[in-house]
Amino acid sequence: MVTDRARKAFGWMQILALTFIFVVGVAPIFLAYVGESNEAFSIYNNGADGLSIFRNELELATFDSGGQKYNVSNLVSNLNALNRFNDSGVLMVIGPSAKYDQTEFFSLLLFLLRGGSLVIADDFGTGNEILEPLFKAFESYDSLVETLNETAGIQIPTFNEFLQNFTSSDAGSQEADALSGTGVGGQQIPGVDLGGTTQSLANGLFNLIGNVLKRFGFNGSVLMDVGSNNQNPNRPVIVDVDETNTPYRMTEGVQKIQTEMPTIISLQLNVSVEVTDPDTGEVKQVQKTVWQPLSRLSLSQIAGGSLGQAVPELDTFRQLDFLFPLYSSKQSWIETDIKAAADNTAQPDVTEWGNEAFSLALTLPIFPGGGKIVFIADPSIFINRWTTKVTENDNLQFAMNVVEMVTRHLEENGKPIPVIFDFGHTYQALTSPALYSTALLKLLANLSMFPLLAPFVPFTAYSFGKLVIPQSRRLRPILLTKRRGEKGASQFEQKLQEIKEAGTYGEPIKHLVNKLVRTVQSDARFTGRFARDPKEMADFFVSNFPSEFNRRELTRNLKTLFKIAENPARRMTMVQAKVYFALLKKLLSYVT
Repeated sequence: MVTDRARKAFGWMQILALTFIFVVGVAPIFLAYVGESNEAFSIYNNGADGLSIFRNELELATFDSGGQKYNVSNLVSNLNALNRFNDSGVLMVIGPSAKYDQTEFFSLLLFLLRGGSLVIADDFGTGNEILEPLFKAFESYDSLVETLNETAGIQIPTFNEFLQNFTSSDAGSQEADALSGTGVGGQQIPGVDLGGTTQSLANGLFNLIGNVLKRFGFNGSVLMDVGSNNQNPNRPVIVDVDETNTPYRMTEGVQKIQTEMPTIISLQLNVSVEVTDPDTGEVKQVQKTVWQPLSRLSLSQIAGGSLGQAVPELDTFRQLDFLFPLYSSKQSWIETDIKAAADNTAQPDVTEWGNEAFSLALTLPIFPGGGKIVFIADPSIFINRWTTKVTENDNLQFAMNVVEMVTRHLEENGKPIPVIFDFGHTYQALTSPALYSTALLKLLANLSMFPLLAPFVPFTAYSFGKLVIPQSRRLRPILLTKRRGEKGASQFEQKLQEIKEAGTYGEPIKHLVNKLVRTVQSDARFTGRFARDPKEMADFFVSNFPSEFNRRELTRNLKTLFKIAENPARRMTMVQAKVYFALLKKLLSYVT
């Protein structure tokens, strides 16, 4: 009994494994044949929510000297595949939906340290999963450095010191000069004394990132704008764009950008608040961590005003427009009820941020080798619905500017620059051709990324396949095949012995009955409808061989044989079995 259960369990395992292999291997091919890709934010989707227009524009771009400028590819597994890219480029994360794991973060970090860039366009907060490990790494690194410097006397630069050193290197000099306002075309912040040095603003900016600004991310709520929109407050039209002349500006030639259900960039800040001691009445300054929009952050919060003194009406961080280049109108608010925002029934609430110009983009040129991180709070900016309307908005121009900005430092190589779209983390419906193959590729990518495990992946796959795929068996001459472990006894003899002991003669009778039915049915002399009918088969034999059979007796015997064939497990004696075998042998001898 245990053996039978184990055999059945193994059979079900084979069925499930074959079903999985069929779904993963055949479903993508079948679904791709049925129709074209229709997933949102797919570079092969020609529909309204696809990115095919953006992809086509990238593939048509050329260097000034000629030759293809961008090499566009689609990443359908996970970010660990970035380890296989030797060249620097840009990773485009447009509309992420699936979660990211820790191993993907480290692969992305290595990609950035090699000079690569990252563009995240998100509106519901999934992209924050990429940012969270980044901030934790900064915090733990500085904490470790401080401990080592104090206890072991080892002088290791903190993250802020590392960034400051970066601005004085060749890789970061262009960005730093532009930030300071002293480089060619750099911005001079009105009313702010930068001291005329690159390090002045760099020190203050990186002090802001390390100490004042603890986190930044996508808000996850919906930006509503009644002052500038396209027939609906949940479709803000951005006309307040950065007009500085920095060498890495994404708004060059851009006057108007159409958005759809966007969000904003939120900042988590360490701010000083006044607290009155209830016992002494003394007023103290206490550090408090709060989330707030960019428009509420003032320049005076940066390193206690190390950037200089700004006149009151200009004491706002949004003067650094080249870092935060897109703003809504001041008649906007952040709607937390997403359904109401989608239905256009939302109204501003006193608990929601409002009556301010909110930032929709952030650029951080902080990585060595010229790599940058760009955050855009609406992936719909890049979709075909808006990039096709080049006479109504500048979405396509903006999209191309973003890629050019983050890859400008790679143009000197003269080779096509990789532009990698992360499709493996976008939403994919059950009818998506890539859904099943993406799941398998993610599994293989996770397994193969470990050096000690990777060599065993093909052997494991082979062993698994050999175990679950049914093996083909060649026909063997059973009369000449001896039983394993025994001498002189054939497999045929063993089978006969088992039948005799169990009295299960119905199985061979069933096979002989089926053969008789097939033979009579195909005989040209048979004029009946169905040979398995005992009466029609008896008529056939009596009509063609009248001297050999009695109609009534043959009909009765055929009824018995057909009942045995329907229930072959019924027991019978050897004497009964011999009678039935003799009759079947006689019937078959007349028609074969």
